[in-house]
Amino acid sequence: MQRGKKNPWKQSASVWQKTGKRKLRQPKKARLAAQNKDKDADEEESKEAEAKDEEKKEDVEDEGPPPELTDEEKKLKHRPSEAPDLAATVLAKAFADFSLPTKAEGFDVVKFEWQAEKDSAKILKEYVHQKKMTERVETLAPGEWFTEEWKKWTKTLQEWRSRQSQWKDPVKRKQLLAKKKEAEKKDGEEAAPESAEKPVEINAEDLDVWTEVKDVMDIGSGEPLFANFAYEDWALLSIRYELHLLVHAFKKDLNDPERPSFVESHAAYYYNKYFKKAFNVKLFGVADLAGLVELIKESVKINDKSMLECGKSEDTPSENFVKLTEDHRRERQRRMDAGDETAQLKFTKPSPPPPKQGQGGRPQAPSYPPSGSRPASPGSYGAAPRYPSYGAGGGAQKRPYTPAPAAYNPNKAPRTQSYHGSGGYRR
Repeated sequence: MQRGKKNPWKQSASVWQKTGKRKLRQPKKARLAAQNKDKDADEEESKEAEAKDEEKKEDVEDEGPPPELTDEEKKLKHRPSEAPDLAATVLAKAFADFSLPTKAEGFDVVKFEWQAEKDSAKILKEYVHQKKMTERVETLAPGEWFTEEWKKWTKTLQEWRSRQSQWKDPVKRKQLLAKKKEAEKKDGEEAAPESAEKPVEINAEDLDVWTEVKDVMDIGSGEPLFANFAYEDWALLSIRYELHLLVHAFKKDLNDPERPSFVESHAAYYYNKYFKKAFNVKLFGVADLAGLVELIKESVKINDKSMLECGKSEDTPSENFVKLTEDHRRERQRRMDAGDETAQLKFTKPSPPPPKQGQGGRPQAPSYPPSGSRPASPGSYGAAPRYPSYGAGGGAQKRPYTPAPAAYNPNKAPRTQSYHGSGGYRR
């Protein structure tokens, strides 16, 4: 190595010693600085916490005395829980069988720590009773009495509707009057000669439906009491008897003295369970069940406990419901004649059920054109196609044969010019 020149290795080592010592000192300084910052932060937090505690103490001093429990809260022996122990469906089926443990069930000792046995039994009884008033019976099923009464009513109602249609038909009305005269002759009653052509003149509006009408099918002149019934009258007659029958059937089938009826909020559920159809009070032009009951208040009502009660006994003749409906129809008619437009009923007819499938599992053909649409004109695009209709036996009827258009029509062949010879054109 030449003199006068510095050794690069020694120079780099000295530089490393200087910078390395500096770098070793830096982590220690940073650590001390971080510790100082943590101490400062802890001191600030402690100061803030002390300030908040002082504010709370001041607020507590300003609020005054602590709250006191009411008499009702002091009587509570257990706190009601927001989370139920059982599912709602399980509780609805089991709560009626709840009971206190007794030695007869095999317990050696039964102790009542909070309250005596009588007080505990009273609390449980009140709880079960409250549940009976608010819970619906999932296991309830229509009994034999309801089934028989419902069949009788359905048959009777069909006979009444049929008699009204016969009375409105002039030809069938003459037949009814002729049968009436023959029946009177058989009973030994002699009718006047002209009575064969003219019925007994009786003004139905002047008759008292409760004292002067003995048979709703014939008020004396052959005319039925329900001859002037419209759709609204038949609807009110049906719902009168159905709710009457439902309340009595519920009491019989459940057979629980503590629950003679059900609350109005459960009416739709039990109606569907017994009659197998939906219960929509809005079809009667009212907003709720209370509005419907107002229209038929002689048959059913809602008591102060929001439960349905029947106004008639279970053995009330079905003819009485017709008389009630006719009496109300006359009252409404008198009000409308006097200018009271609110007396007019405006019910909504329910939509018809979907068509039933024919025998043999084949669906019935849809009717064309659909209701509410215009039929397509002959030859227009989009005309309804023809479908085979299935009869009662399930067999398909033959479609009328429509010949297919000819593949070639010489009259519609394109014209082609020809320049051979005379220069004319040929087909």
